Amino acid sequence: MKKVHIQSQLPIEHFKEHIHVDFANPFLGGGVLSSGLIQEEIRFITFPECIVSMIFFEKLEDNEAAIIYGAEQFSQYKGYGKSFQFNGDFTEKYNVIQGEKNIIDTVLVAIDAIHFQQEQINLQYNEFFRNREIIKALAGFEGIKIEEQNNFANQKKSIVTGNWGCGYFKGDKELKFMIQWICASLSQRDMIFCTYNDKDQEFRTNEIYEILKDKYTDQVYLIFKEYYQLQKQAQGKQIISLFNFIIQLAH
Repeated sequence: MKKVHIQSQLPIEHFKEHIHVDFANPFLGGGVLSSGLIQEEIRFITFPECIVSMIFFEKLEDNEAAIIYGAEQFSQYKGYGKSFQFNGDFTEKYNVIQGEKNIIDTVLVAIDAIHFQQEQINLQYNEFFRNREIIKALAGFEGIKIEEQNNFANQKKSIVTGNWGCGYFKGDKELKFMIQWICASLSQRDMIFCTYNDKDQEFRTNEIYEILKDKYTDQVYLIFKEYYQLQKQAQGKQIISLFNFIIQLAH
């Protein structure tokens, strides 16, 4: 498995020279032109050139991702959702890729997670759903390689992400971390994982990283199968979390 740096203090956009993940709506931009103010909408508001992409992309299929190069951040912000506020102009300088394209060196990978309804939450460990999310993340992380010959997103860059498909989309934070780590590893990229001020999640995720960092991706994937079997045997009853299951396996 590839290296992961897990931190709770800084947002994704702070790591400006790496590859950022957009927790996308299948219709790119989501509610940015109406009242939406979660991760993707905030990204499009503060990097307004991203809004242009909404004209060109149709609804993303399950095996598709969108990649946006060269969008510049114009504003800073604080808060999230109803607490979101403009917090001044963004004035830092970006690296510029010289050559034929001559654009700002930013890369945004838009991948849309499954939006689970309340009654579907326990289904996300099912092979069909977890494989769908793996295919989706790989479409984004592997898709970047197409532009590598043009000096975009070279192999030294890490994937910067966080709780993709969680919150409003009701994804399991522990499962989504594991899926993204597997996909980053398959794509031969390190990962920076942002927990957004959640120190407990930072600590627990670091604990899992230390347990699994020397494993192969297929070994980690098999843990999903074992956990899903445990979940099926429970027949809807509450079981231990994925991370606790991994800790239990390690002892």
